[in-house]
Amino acid sequence: MKSAPTYLKEPFFKALKGDISVHEFEQWLYEHPELEAHMDSEEYLELISFNYKTAHRVDFENKIYSLINLNEYNTYYIIYYLNEAMRQTARQYPSLLELYKLHIHGYHFLKDIAYGYAVPISDSQEEHRLTDNDVRRLIEDDYPGLESELLKVKRWLESGEIVVTEDGFSDFGRDDKVMVLPPICLWHGSSGTS
Repeated sequence: MKSAPTYLKEPFFKALKGDISVHEFEQWLYEHPELEAHMDSEEYLELISFNYKTAHRVDFENKIYSLINLNEYNTYYIIYYLNEAMRQTARQYPSLLELYKLHIHGYHFLKDIAYGYAVPISDSQEEHRLTDNDVRRLIEDDYPGLESELLKVKRWLESGEIVVTEDGFSDFGRDDKVMVLPPICLWHGSSGTS
């Protein structure tokens, strides 16, 4: 499935994140027969004959993991939360916290977002018991550089300056070393249901 266009890969990633249900994925699969041209014929046959109606969520996720490029999924996952953190919605603050967690798990290129924004906002939120609206106003008023920091990291990922791999990430633009980390898919708990 490596050669598949993004629009065919994204539903696999969304299914892993829990953004679409097993049933929704199954419906999407049958509506996109062009996927077959981008997969090994045996893998495609296994995918379309998979029993989506009775499968446990973990079996479904294992099937998806076996078909996708984990590097692409991990990059998708990070970019998803960068985008969510740029939106001024109720998901902004939780997305910053997720980026902080990624930093803690070894994605050190997220350090400036984690300690420059997520931690201070979290400290303020806990200390002053801020509502979601208060947190959004705090971000707007006190952290004007947040969007440019999020865009910078997104640009690094999209340009290949930082490449997330199954073994970690390569930080080509800064010190030409590879950091070994756990892949996101191994420690991220799915929030979706089947």
